[in-house]
Amino acid sequence: GGADPAAGRDLYTANACVACHGVNLEGGIGPKLAGRTAADLSDEQIRTQVRNGGGAMPPFPQLTDAQVTNIMAFIRSVK
Repeated sequence: GGADPAAGRDLYTANACVACHGVNLEGGIGPKLAGRTAADLSDEQIRTQVRNGGGAMPPFPQLTDAQVTNIMAFIRSVK
């Protein structure tokens, strides 16, 4: 199956990403993610950041590849 932005939104909320990146990906403690494109934030950059953390962001190694793909689909869906 393809990526599921709605499932990504649920994972984004369940893993407390909203605490730093905001409910609407507007940013806050963490950077703004709304409106980011693959040209300025590649899928590989997102995948690496989610897996390994960095800066103030903790790692999320428990997320499966499919779950990370869904989170990326959610991020890409918010303009």
